[in-house]
Parts: sequence; structure tokens; C-alpha cells
Amino acid sequence: MQRPLRFSLLFLCPLVSLLLAASACGQNVELGATVGFGAAGAGDLSATPFVSFGAELCALCRGRFAIFVEYNHWEPSSTDFSRTITSLNVFGAGLRIQGGKRVRPFFDAGFAAATDSYTYYMGFGAPSATGRHTNPGFVLGGGAAIHIGGRFYVRPQLRVIVARGYHYAAGGGAGFGITF
Repeated sequence: MQRPLRFSLLFLCPLVSLLLAASACGQNVELGATVGFGAAGAGDLSATPFVSFGAELCALCRGRFAIFVEYNHWEPSSTDFSRTITSLNVFGAGLRIQGGKRVRPFFDAGFAAATDSYTYYMGFGAPSATGRHTNPGFVLGGGAAIHIGGRFYVRPQLRVIVARGYHYAAGGGAGFGITF
């Protein structure tokens, strides 16, 4: 099955550019990777368990308010469903409100764009229909950034994504990275 490469590149290229620009600036920036698990579905598709991985950037991250940018790719951990989402790509950006100590609780709220690929199975193994949706939406999240030493962090977090057309995803995981 063909992946939504155009959507991935459309949002991955600006994210990589932001990451490179932020690392060039070198102050008040956190760059990292994320891994997690959760479930995603839609009004007409079964909720499916997923694993996710991605990249994150937090700019102006030493203050009370910061800007976050993230890209996550979700893959199903099982395909035992008759109507299921087969992949999900989410780009999100918004405002982060956070504490200011070594362990910094945070709350994220922002906008998201999500592309899902789906398959309907009606018969004996062969897909009856496949398709793709791209929808705008919102991302909400929270957790705590735990700084290890002077430059590294681990960020346990929860995320909820709600997109137009009754699309939804929720999950937990962790981010880990470096502070500049």
C-alpha cells in the first residue's frame, strides 16, 4: 500500500528546517525524538492500537511560555480489524505553558494536520476499499520534562489529537533529547 509520502514531505521538510535553524541559533531550544503508543480511529473506522515515533522541537523553552513543533508517524500494532486506519501522520504546533525547575510540568495546546490511510475489509482477506483523509484539527498534551545533567531531558507525555470528520488519536509516550 502506498504511504502518504507527499503529506509527510510537505510537513517534514519545514520541521527539519526549523530543527536546523533552531540548532544554529543555539539558545533556549530543545530538540528531540518521541516514541509512544495509543489508539486512533474515526467515526466510521474502528479504533486501532498504534505505536508512534517522531521528532519534536521546543523554542524559547527556558521561559514559562514556549513554542512547540512536532511530527509523529503512527503505525498500527495489529491488523485484526475489518475497518481500520493503516497509518497516521500528524504535524502539530502551538503554545507550551510550563514550570521552571529541573522537573518542569507542561501543558501543550495547538493546531494539528493529520493524514490517515485506511482500509475496509468486507470479505475474505482482500481489501474492499482503501483511501486517505487529510484533516485539520487540534492537539492537546501534557506531561513533565525531567532534565538530566545540564543538556539532556526525558519528557513523559500524553497527547490527544482531534481532527475534522470525527478523527481522533490519543496516546502516551516519551520524548528525549538535548537542550541548547
